[in-house]
Amino acid sequence: MTKASRVNYRMWLNNYMLKQKLGPIAYTDTQIAAGIRSEWESSVEINGTFYSSGRGFTKAAAREMAAKTALEILEQEANT
Repeated sequence: MTKASRVNYRMWLNNYMLKQKLGPIAYTDTQIAAGIRSEWESSVEINGTFYSSGRGFTKAAAREMAAKTALEILEQEANT
């Protein structure tokens, strides 16, 4: 997969939040392993409520995974 074809889940989440008028998004980032194989964990909060977390080898990758999971949860909530 090329960079141009990757889905930007943070952008999709932000657009979803703006469209649904659900409030602000906050990310909390924690480096859980340092060095050559550093690993990050990011959590997503919406209106102060925890929605999801994700892990990755960069802070951006961890945020993308957290945003992807948050979007899946929001869409599931909207369909119930």
